[in-house]
Amino acid sequence: MEQVKINLYSPHSTQSQVIRDNHRFKVLTCGRRWGKTTLAINELLFEALLNEKTDYWYIAPTYSQAKTIAWRYLVEQYRGLPKELQLGKNESELWVEVGNKSRITLKGAENEDSLRGSKLGGLVIDEVASIKNF
Repeated sequence: MEQVKINLYSPHSTQSQVIRDNHRFKVLTCGRRWGKTTLAINELLFEALLNEKTDYWYIAPTYSQAKTIAWRYLVEQYRGLPKELQLGKNESELWVEVGNKSRITLKGAENEDSLRGSKLGGLVIDEVASIKNF
């Protein structure tokens, strides 16, 4: 397969520090407008493009917040990919499929049962302090 160069976004210096960090788990405590969601969506997209048939989740406190906070940006980045890497999207279920059939899905934490039993390649939990019973 031909290599394709994709420039998803240009992280600022402290986002770059997070990207370069090799720890398996990362916890960020940053101010408003720092770019946590931007970083999260782009990192999930990057991983999804590198790995085949893998699921990635972005979880917000509620499904509605996931849609409000991240869906528009995820779709914007998805549309910026070359057409051959855009495999599909579903707005009612909030997922996009890219590259080698990897999928990024936005979810809400209010329905705990919907978050069980899945094998994931990566996960971002946004606004953890707002999730009940976390």
